[in-house]
Amino acid sequence: MVLEVSALLRERQVAVLPRAVCDVGSGNGMHSMALLARLGSKGYRPTQYLCLDFSRVLLRIAKERLIDAIPNCLVKTRTWDFEKAPTRAIRDWRPGRGPSLFLLLGQTLGNPYSPLSVLRNLALSGCPGGLLLLNVALAGSKSPEEELAVYRNRTFTRAATQPLISAGVRPSAGEFSLRFQPNPPAVVDDFILRKRVRLTFKGQSITLLPRESNRCFYSRRFAPPELQCMLHSSGWKLLLTLGDASRAHAVMIARLDCQQVDDSGSSWRVPV
Repeated sequence: MVLEVSALLRERQVAVLPRAVCDVGSGNGMHSMALLARLGSKGYRPTQYLCLDFSRVLLRIAKERLIDAIPNCLVKTRTWDFEKAPTRAIRDWRPGRGPSLFLLLGQTLGNPYSPLSVLRNLALSGCPGGLLLLNVALAGSKSPEEELAVYRNRTFTRAATQPLISAGVRPSAGEFSLRFQPNPPAVVDDFILRKRVRLTFKGQSITLLPRESNRCFYSRRFAPPELQCMLHSSGWKLLLTLGDASRAHAVMIARLDCQQVDDSGSSWRVPV
């Protein structure tokens, strides 16, 4: 989290950083805790914290960890499918109380199929003046084989297997197909069934057929100009970009200065 902290402190002094943090796609909270630990050494302490994630299980884990890690901070959680639609959770959490610090850590923006939808939905859900810190993996810095090598380990395989087990699919029912997709550049992991599988979901029986492919993991790589365009068209004003020495990762800081984004992606600005 060295790059993230450097970016924040270049843009704002610790004393004027928002003390309300909205962690979008918080997962189990580990990325957030690493950032907060480094910021804490600089004197930063949030007073309010909102975790947003699709998984109730991960939200519970994140909340327990953050409560222990941040004394005297009010930690709340809400579920949100950030690719589907905006949420009222942010405004309900801080109605008219000034800007917040939004976090998109752990290269979360690379996981959805439409990162533009995520940025737009976040803009529609937040309040003008909010500060966004995000990190992404960059395209073109590694060969496809180098990209895949990072994921060929037991830790990743176990993580990819958990959703299958939760859904009632045994790993022995198929095999993983890890590949690098060239356009848009992304690491993709599919689970391809070897045999017929029957599941029960919300009281209904579902049959999955042999050779059926199920997406388990998706991690997109970005070109900086592409991401800059996404931020601009969704209502965010880019303030700062920092890249690491390997040119494999970048951190961006943007400010929310639009109040409305229409379906075409155009936005109208309000002074902040």
